[in-house]
Amino acid sequence: MQFLRAVPADEQEASVTRWLAEHAVEVGLRRHVGTVSDLFTPTGKKQIVRGKDLTAVRWVIGTGGASTRIPGGAEILAGIRLGAGARLMPPPEAQVLIDRDYRFSALGTLAQAYHDRVGATFETWVTDELGLSPTLPEQEGS
Repeated sequence: MQFLRAVPADEQEASVTRWLAEHAVEVGLRRHVGTVSDLFTPTGKKQIVRGKDLTAVRWVIGTGGASTRIPGGAEILAGIRLGAGARLMPPPEAQVLIDRDYRFSALGTLAQAYHDRVGATFETWVTDELGLSPTLPEQEGS
């Protein structure tokens, strides 16, 4: 426990924090990322998805804690872009963004009441981060 601090003071503490962040991402993925399972029914075999199918994700966003304050957060998140396989991971072309200013906490709180404003704020942020204009899901096909 001597190397655990809210903000690491040296490289050894940062290394421990990176290790914890990597494992936290892995545990989160195991808990939530979808898998395809075979289900045998009276009418035959069917495939079902258990968990979240992340194969259509365009942006993997790190927010809070080690993903924003410790060098290597973006690389940890980039490592989950594996596409469909045994687990339904984000595709390799998904962009990794780091929310260093903790926008997502506020945006999530406001999204229900101010959907359009939150969408515009998110679009502006992605544009600034990536240098392009995102197409939000509700804009597709317009």
